[in-house]
Amino acid sequence: MFTLGGVFMEVSEIQSMCVSGSEAYYKYLESHGRGLSSLSVHTIEAAGDGLYLLHLYSRLSPSAADHLDDLFFRYNGRIFTDSEEIRIVHYSPMKAVLTVRPGRRFPYDFSLIRPGQIEVCSDMKFLVKRVRDWYSTHGPEIHPPHEIFARVPPPIIPVSNPTQEQMRAIRGALSSSLSYVWGAPGTGKTRVVLSSCVLSLLRSEKKVLIVAPTNNALEQMLYGLIPVLRENGISYKEILRLGIPSAGFARKYPWVCEPGGLSSQISQLEKDISSMKDCMEFRGKRRKLFQAVDAVNQIFAQLHTFRSSLLPVLKSVDDIAKELFHLKRDVWSRDREIDSLSSTYHRSKDALQRANSSIFRHIFRKHYRRLLAQEDGDFHSLMSAQAKLNELIALQEEAEHQLDEENEKVYTLTLQFTSLKDELLSVCSFSPELSKCAEQLRPTNITGTYKKLCTKLDRNLKKLPQNAPMYAAYGNLSDEDISSALIDLTDQLQCMELPVEERISAATLVAATMDKFMVFSSDSFTPRHVFLDEA
Repeated sequence: MFTLGGVFMEVSEIQSMCVSGSEAYYKYLESHGRGLSSLSVHTIEAAGDGLYLLHLYSRLSPSAADHLDDLFFRYNGRIFTDSEEIRIVHYSPMKAVLTVRPGRRFPYDFSLIRPGQIEVCSDMKFLVKRVRDWYSTHGPEIHPPHEIFARVPPPIIPVSNPTQEQMRAIRGALSSSLSYVWGAPGTGKTRVVLSSCVLSLLRSEKKVLIVAPTNNALEQMLYGLIPVLRENGISYKEILRLGIPSAGFARKYPWVCEPGGLSSQISQLEKDISSMKDCMEFRGKRRKLFQAVDAVNQIFAQLHTFRSSLLPVLKSVDDIAKELFHLKRDVWSRDREIDSLSSTYHRSKDALQRANSSIFRHIFRKHYRRLLAQEDGDFHSLMSAQAKLNELIALQEEAEHQLDEENEKVYTLTLQFTSLKDELLSVCSFSPELSKCAEQLRPTNITGTYKKLCTKLDRNLKKLPQNAPMYAAYGNLSDEDISSALIDLTDQLQCMELPVEERISAATLVAATMDKFMVFSSDSFTPRHVFLDEA
């Protein structure tokens, strides 16, 4: 039984009062259009393909980011909740950018909307429902504080000169079953009083629970408390912050956050990491495509020059080869002719020698002169044929030398072609489709291969705008910025994924919002002292 304002009340009456009060508050919020959390938009940017980027003044809460389908929009005094009116395509918490696509049922021209005219909203009345449900379930367990310390822990003061009021508050909190500390901002409630009490209890091996009505209030206490605890040897693994932290708190103190409470942020981090990797892959492919366009044009300009150089050389090789063939045939014919003339000459010479006696010359003077003339004519015919053969042989050698020179040119040009083809294959290596086309390049199909590659590159380039809008949120970030962010996000993700059982069993200080504590239960953590922030 409680005494409230001089009136005795049963526990069931307090339970009923709290439940009915929660229900009345919920109805009030609903009937007056309250309980909504809204974020203003400072910039609206058209991203192409019917998409718009809404740059928010601050990030969505983790719970809102985890349930994008539950968000709605307020514009021109009207609420738009239907995805056929405004559909959310993507959210980037790092840039606080929401990518949306106005639907066919949205009655306004989105391009004419100004940033201050539209708001992104989420319904926070579920917190009131949670309070009602807690009192409905745990109301009978309510009882006033009655236990006091059998032995007051010695106060540990983290500052050198605490005021008398601060010391009185510290001693009262450590020695009373219930105490209330009030002070204006900057009077040391957190940095001195709360830090001293928590540090004293932890050093006495007492477990401590800190609760606050809102995430912001809870984290403001922790922002002041954690540095003091760390300076006095309390490790991060002894501190556990339950529930969903803000993005700033999770970045600064991921080691103290509950893994389960980070589920939405872990999920979002995984999405961001995946999105960034996809963005890097997209940028890499886009960059390679543009580089390939320039490189292909340059390579094929050289290939056309190569072809212009090769064709005359090949024609020259063909002409010289034909000429050489005819020369070799003429040499062979002339050689046969010389054999015949040589035989004729030797027969004439033999006949002359047989007739070369004084008696024969005297008796057959006319016949001898005829033999002599025949031998002389055959000799001159043989010498003439030999001279022509020597001339043909010289021409053949000269043609063979020219052919060797032209073949050397062909070999040099072939090496140039092979080098250009290797360069082309390297440029196209990022795409199996382009590589296959480049592999088919031959000196005889340069123009055809060029047309095929240009067609495939053009088709791939036309696909880029279809994928670009989903990465528009990273438009102002360089590749180095995204790579650095990827490293940071991956490190955060690893810190957040520690098993919750390990964290709870090692924790001596647990912090939670009141609504989170209402649904929290653990056999491994029973607090010895509870600190409640009222604001």
